[in-house]
Amino acid sequence: MTISQLDPLLVLAASIERLPDASDVASEIKRIVSNASSPSMAQNACEQIISMCNPKAWGDRYVSGMVSNEWHQFLSRLSDTAGQCGQAIFDAAQRN
Repeated sequence: MTISQLDPLLVLAASIERLPDASDVASEIKRIVSNASSPSMAQNACEQIISMCNPKAWGDRYVSGMVSNEWHQFLSRLSDTAGQCGQAIFDAAQRN
């Protein structure tokens, strides 16, 4: 079962997969999303991605190819997107 509400996370992962210092993050996002086979697992995936966006996880790294605060801006957008995906999953479950 594919959870279409998680597609925006895959788009963001694709945007960094060619950066050598961030390709592991892209792979991990893809792994987390692909393992989500139910709405509750998908919401858990969103929570897991949000938790990894803090400085003690993915935030504490240098990513060549990104300038200044661009990596932290990306992680902020990733976290926000994961939150929106989680809400979309919840909303879809409420409609059904």
